[in-house]
Amino acid sequence: MKSKKIAWIILILSGILIIANIWNAYPDDFDLGFFLRIIANILILFSLIVSVYNKKTKDQNS
Repeated sequence: MKSKKIAWIILILSGILIIANIWNAYPDDFDLGFFLRIIANILILFSLIVSVYNKKTKDQNS
């Protein structure tokens, strides 16, 4: 249960980081570093969503 809460907190913080990166880069600073930071945050979000979903289905099956 505790790891689920930590995953949700990291998920929310990663979403905030994406918004902050876009806010910081707008309107003329869209370089390679910007896109790499956004892609890294999206991958973190995706992996945490999959992790939370797997824990949820695992808890329901047990």
